[in-house]
Amino acid sequence: MRLFLILFASLLFSMDQVQAQFGVRVGLHRTSSSNNNGGRSISSSWLNRLAFGISYEKAINDQLKFRPELLFSQYGASFSEGLSSQESVELKMNFIQLPLLLKYHATNSLFFEAGPYLAYGIGNLTTEACVGGFCVSETSEFDSSGEEGPKPFDYGASLGLGYRIFKGVSLGVRYNLGLANLATDEVTFKNKSLLVSVSYDF
Repeated sequence: MRLFLILFASLLFSMDQVQAQFGVRVGLHRTSSSNNNGGRSISSSWLNRLAFGISYEKAINDQLKFRPELLFSQYGASFSEGLSSQESVELKMNFIQLPLLLKYHATNSLFFEAGPYLAYGIGNLTTEACVGGFCVSETSEFDSSGEEGPKPFDYGASLGLGYRIFKGVSLGVRYNLGLANLATDEVTFKNKSLLVSVSYDF
C-alpha cells in the first residue's frame, strides 16, 4: 500500500500543475471473477461492493487528459456451482487500486477513458458460507504463493465512458478486467468488475 501512495505522489510531483485538477470519486462496484480449475470453467455471480478515492487530472491537449486515481476498491464473488439452491459461498476482499488512464473528450460533456491499473490486496479476506439462511464467516489472509489464498498483487485493464452533468460533476461507467492470476498455476482466479460512479473535480 505504501508503494502505491509513493507512486501516486511521484506522478503528481513529476507533472506541471498548470491545467491540473484534483478530484474525488465514489460508486457502486459490481465485482466477480473468472475461474478455471484443471481446464474446467467455474461460474461465479456478481456482488455489489463499494469503491471510492481521489484523482488527479492533467491536460495533454484540449481533448486528451492523463488521469491517475488512487482508489479503495472492494472486490469479491459469489459461488453456487455444484451446490444446492439453498447454499452459496461468497468471497470478499479489499484492494488499493491505481488506475492510470487516458481520458478523451469527444464533446464538452461526453468522454472515454482507457488504461492499465495496478492493485494490491489489503487486510483480511472474508469467506461466508450460507445454508438455508444460516451463514458462517471465516477470515483469512492474502498469500503471495496463491496456495492458501489469493495473491495480493493484481493488474489489468480499464475501459470506460462518462458524461459531465455540470461543471465538476460527472457520471461514469468503467469495466475493469483483471489480467493477473491470483491463484496457483493449476487454478485460475482473475478479478473483473463494473464501476458505476460519480466524480467531482475541484
